[in-house]
Amino acid sequence: MMLPDALKFKVDENLPKVAARILRDAGFDAETVVTEGLGGAKDVTLAAVCREERRALVTLDLDFSDIRTYPPHEYPGIIVLRIHNHSIPSISAIMEKVVALLRKERLAQFGVSMSVVSGYTANNRRLHVKYQPYRLVRVIIEVIERCTMNERDYGIARELKSRLAGMVELVDYRIFGSRARGDADEYSDMDVFVEVDRLDKTLKEKILDAAWDVGFNNFMVIAPLIFTRNELENTPLRSSPVVKVIFQEGIQV
Repeated sequence: MMLPDALKFKVDENLPKVAARILRDAGFDAETVVTEGLGGAKDVTLAAVCREERRALVTLDLDFSDIRTYPPHEYPGIIVLRIHNHSIPSISAIMEKVVALLRKERLAQFGVSMSVVSGYTANNRRLHVKYQPYRLVRVIIEVIERCTMNERDYGIARELKSRLAGMVELVDYRIFGSRARGDADEYSDMDVFVEVDRLDKTLKEKILDAAWDVGFNNFMVIAPLIFTRNELENTPLRSSPVVKVIFQEGIQV
């Protein structure tokens, strides 16, 4: 039985055919970029086609995870798979998890708006989901087969986020760099991206002090990069290589 139109998919050419097959076997309408003659198409072209056809794109291309270039409300959906093992068995396993998640949240019945804001931890146990029912699908799913942050780093990142949430409204908060990639050593800093709605000298000092305190208590140097929403939306900073990397590879906690 085919499931509702709100859950139609287009599978990118960087994924094997098995990804589309798993979606179809689960009852979803899934086409591939290659079979529709879009192989080699530019990202913006592919995104436009998916929007016109009302299909959620499933891809390995991290460029699509930049919500400033591809705002969730403008697309039927973008599913970015952040996985380190691109073998067919690995991709098959993560696609089965995607299908299970879609079914668990009853998207077929409700056509909900869903965003997975962080993925599996090192032991594949944690998956945070935020969703709102009774809307057309506006979905960005970032599925992480194995979040390369270890449990200790994840806990420290959550501790700092909790401290900051008590003093400022956080627009976005991500860990990036070696601690997020999983190639840090015991002396590596924890790089933290903090986006706030407003910022003055006093508030900036409070954020830096909180980062120092949490880092000191955990024998780690925490290095925040602090930006305002206006800086990221209305200045050339939005297109800077550092910011692009943060939005493509940073891990929300």
